[in-house]
Amino acid sequence: MRIGDSESGAFWRDTFDWLKGRGLTDVSFIVSDSHKGMGAALRRSFQGVIWQRCKVHLMRNILSFTPSRHKLAMAQTG
Repeated sequence: MRIGDSESGAFWRDTFDWLKGRGLTDVSFIVSDSHKGMGAALRRSFQGVIWQRCKVHLMRNILSFTPSRHKLAMAQTG
């Protein structure tokens, strides 16, 4: 586990370099929240990697902007 003070590209590049230094290889698929800076760092560190947005985090983000009267209906369709 690593803790950083931001979600910047520099933080993610450093984290991915750290993981690679620990022996991580052949990463082909990543699922995560839409962390700031992660996309570019992934493309740099793991060429050809496929990134998918986490459905749970996406739905939480959508619901945070949904008016209260519509939240139940929106949550049931997710």
